[in-house]
Amino acid sequence: MIREGLPVAPHDQGGLATAGLREQIGPVGIVHRPPARWIVGCMPEKMQDELAALAAAQGGAFTRAQAVKAGFGPAQIRTCLRRAEWTDVARGVYVTKDRLEAVHDEPCARHVLQAAGRVLTSTLGVVASHRTAALVHGLPLLGRPPVRPQLTRAPRFAGDTSAVKSLYVAGLPAAATTTKDGIPVTALARTACDVARTTSYRSGVVTADAVLRTGVHREELLAAARYCADWPCGRRAGEVARFADGRTEYVSEKGS
Repeated sequence: MIREGLPVAPHDQGGLATAGLREQIGPVGIVHRPPARWIVGCMPEKMQDELAALAAAQGGAFTRAQAVKAGFGPAQIRTCLRRAEWTDVARGVYVTKDRLEAVHDEPCARHVLQAAGRVLTSTLGVVASHRTAALVHGLPLLGRPPVRPQLTRAPRFAGDTSAVKSLYVAGLPAAATTTKDGIPVTALARTACDVARTTSYRSGVVTADAVLRTGVHREELLAAARYCADWPCGRRAGEVARFADGRTEYVSEKGS
């Protein structure tokens, strides 16, 4: 048996079966440990760059399958997780240590990262919605981020519902969805209406005003409100859409 840091006996040298192991033996017959970066399996720069580019294009997260496709083997993936180089944000979805540290003190950014992971795990075409969508778009919200990412998917059949908490089932016409920073998300006007329907009137106005300040036309906001008028609390969305004017940043300046 070859022991690290000890000279290799002549009969042992002859038993080295692979060229890779021979390359680890120094000129005096001492086995040298490969660099830690090599052992982790995050070693080839090309693999890391490819995975980083992929993650950046989908909200900062990547799936296990994508890591495997980029060249990471099961052992390398386990090592990256064990050494906290990667962290799972959803089942089979990871973010890098650097990415996680970058949002450590930003609850809203952490929530968006979680949402990106949840969207990646779904096979039902979900999009970030409601308050989560507002955060993806960078819109202001009253209060803290949701505990769980709020997502929406289109119904698959009449009367379709969801038993998953924070997963809504509702119509998603093409005009109601978009992509922001690689994350599928409800469009700005739809987001404002969903926030108005599921939170308070005051909170809805804060978000709706911010949407109008981005350049969304008032008629677009009103049209989104009409689309969901028959949904739970759809009337409130209409009231918020008619009241919002985009001229103020805080609802307290306009009343409640």
